Amino acid sequence: MPHTKPIHVKLYMPHLIAMADHFPPSLLGTGVLVMIALYHNDLDTFYKLAPTGNPVLNAMVAKKWLSMNKHFDYELTDKGKSVVEVFLSKPPKISKPKVESEEVKAVADWIDEWLNIWPSNVRSGGKLVRSDPKGCLKKMKWFVQEYGFSKDVIMHATRNGYLMKQYQDQWRYTMLASNFIYKEDQSKIRQSELGAWCNKAVGTQKSQFEQDQVRVKML
Repeated sequence: MPHTKPIHVKLYMPHLIAMADHFPPSLLGTGVLVMIALYHNDLDTFYKLAPTGNPVLNAMVAKKWLSMNKHFDYELTDKGKSVVEVFLSKPPKISKPKVESEEVKAVADWIDEWLNIWPSNVRSGGKLVRSDPKGCLKKMKWFVQEYGFSKDVIMHATRNGYLMKQYQDQWRYTMLASNFIYKEDQSKIRQSELGAWCNKAVGTQKSQFEQDQVRVKML
């Protein structure tokens, strides 16, 4: 029966050049296709490509890539199979696009508000710390997707946490807004200062809540 599933093939020049020692150029492509058809037990395609008497068959038999079984049908030898497997490859992985959550989509509605927290006239390394909105939007979407913090936590951690500290330090060594969301090191690992400040903000809020609960019980 004809082989109906997609077949993925990689053509490696060193192997094709080696095969060219045994096939005329006009038969080289046929030789590869014939062996692939046999590899998948697709005799219909095999005989369409190489009917009896085709010189490509004699070349493959002489090379011991092909033999004839007891039913007088051609089949690949183990050596022939190893040749074919050089060219066959696994189907490429098709990555499914990530579906943005409503929280991630909403970042576009408040990214300008978040950037406006940053001072407009402070520079770090010659660059304004209030970074490009487009770049920050992309990074912030990733941050919300990965960390799951709400807008309120992010705003509080940025304004009342990091930027308040930098203001008190007269803006020395202030990070660019985009790098504050995350920076990539040489190993492409993303390190987020914003994530650390959000964790600190959530911990502070939790601690304050627990203290309030204790006061309620004491009353």
